[in-house]
Amino acid sequence: MAKKIIRLTESDLTRLVQRVIEEQNTGQYGNYRDPQRISFFNNLANQIFSKIKGKKLFFGNIGALKDNSILIQQYVDRNHAINEQHSPVKEFNLYFCVRRTEEDLYPNEKFGARPWYGLLLVTGNYTNGKLASSPVVKLFGGGCKNTDFNLEMEPKGTWTWDMVGGSDLWSKAANPPN
Repeated sequence: MAKKIIRLTESDLTRLVQRVIEEQNTGQYGNYRDPQRISFFNNLANQIFSKIKGKKLFFGNIGALKDNSILIQQYVDRNHAINEQHSPVKEFNLYFCVRRTEEDLYPNEKFGARPWYGLLLVTGNYTNGKLASSPVVKLFGGGCKNTDFNLEMEPKGTWTWDMVGGSDLWSKAANPPN
């Protein structure tokens, strides 16, 4: 197969580079990923995390242990589709690394011998800009780096917005800058 030499003018090359950059900044709705929205949602996620960092929350059954609680350790990520300019916010998802507060230990084992780590997903759903009455909460086993999404657990009982940072903060996600 013979190689071809293609000559480009400076303006051709500039146009090509601009098109590549534009395609990288275009999201699934064909909208531009807005730096203001990215900053807004990153700041909001960090504000929520600062309210719940180190907080011990009752979860229920986790693995073999019943009526257990988790400790919020680290903010991991959030959904990114909401970064797109003019896209409606239907849900705001935050992911946190958590640790089970108790361990399934043999009588001679010391605390810390077999910690259990998981990934907690907290979702705020929005209808017509209004926050749902309670968050959707799911816990996945395997820790943050080796999350096993087949090990999905739901909390015993309904969680409230106060447990995960407050409805005032979560409500802000419905009105991002456009």
